Amino acid sequence: MEFREQITIGFVFFVFAYFLSLGFWQILATFQGLRAFSLLPRGTRARWGYLLGSVLMALASAWFFGTRTSDIFSPGPASSEFLFFLSMGLLCALVTTIMASAVVGRLVEAGRGGGDNPYARTEPVSTRRWQGAVYLPTSNGRRWPVVCAIPDPAVGIGSLHRLASELATNGIAALVIDVSRSDLWRYPDVLAMIPEAIGLLEGREDLDSDRLGLLGVGLGADLAIRAAASDKQVGSSVVLSPLLAASSVQPGLDLLREMSYLEAVRWRRLHDGGELVAQLAAREYLSELDSRPVLVVYGEGERSAARVGGEALPAEARIEIVSGAGRAGLAGEPEVIAAAVSWFQKNL
Repeated sequence: MEFREQITIGFVFFVFAYFLSLGFWQILATFQGLRAFSLLPRGTRARWGYLLGSVLMALASAWFFGTRTSDIFSPGPASSEFLFFLSMGLLCALVTTIMASAVVGRLVEAGRGGGDNPYARTEPVSTRRWQGAVYLPTSNGRRWPVVCAIPDPAVGIGSLHRLASELATNGIAALVIDVSRSDLWRYPDVLAMIPEAIGLLEGREDLDSDRLGLLGVGLGADLAIRAAASDKQVGSSVVLSPLLAASSVQPGLDLLREMSYLEAVRWRRLHDGGELVAQLAAREYLSELDSRPVLVVYGEGERSAARVGGEALPAEARIEIVSGAGRAGLAGEPEVIAAAVSWFQKNL
């Protein structure tokens, strides 16, 4: 076989190995529940993942063995060369799944969070250090209770759009802080973030800062616990996926089950290997919330959910585990939104 023919069959084998590996990654992602390697949106039934993987592998095999039978059984590239093409196909398929899963996740989240709420209006706000938005009910003639919300820095302010809009729809204003800049999370400067927000709220005549709640997600939940323990003005809190311990940000397959690979890398980097979690020491401050009500919510798939019952929670605390959910996207789950709105309506 001439060199040109060897290159041709090598390239054909690479294409075969690529699509075969693509199907393999889909079956593996479905079997292990690895969100980071799935080409299908979160929540898709497992059978569709198995079907997609099987179809890709079957089509690749049918094309390769059905059209290249003579080339396959003719003297050609050495086994080491075939191993190279196989490895390249496997690697390229892996990169494809990592990139595609991130794109699919973003598109799905954008579709879920899109659209303005006709029952809420937003106003941009800012301080010297950060920017944010206040979600206000459309009704007039009263001072509304208000919730200060801190998203997870790895996800961003958009993750709380639906929850903040629903709070405003139900007569509770919400200030959502944009905490995506990593320099905002330098300890101990980060401790000033929520007091600054409360000071901003106190200066508004349309908001009743005497009926103040805190809501936090991930690292923002740890900060909310720390702030609530230090400020008796905070009447009630809802914390989603609080980290509480440095071990919660250590690498593990559970992160890849909850978010894309690129999201997991960024999430791990922003959390500084758990150092900031240890500095905030939210677990130690939980008991200082006294009798003030706090709702703690975890997704069923989170590693922290298994041990939350052993934390020193105050007497008025309630724990909810949302089945079928992980850390990523928890704030957008309808069950979580309904629970948070109900909690603040009852306790503010």
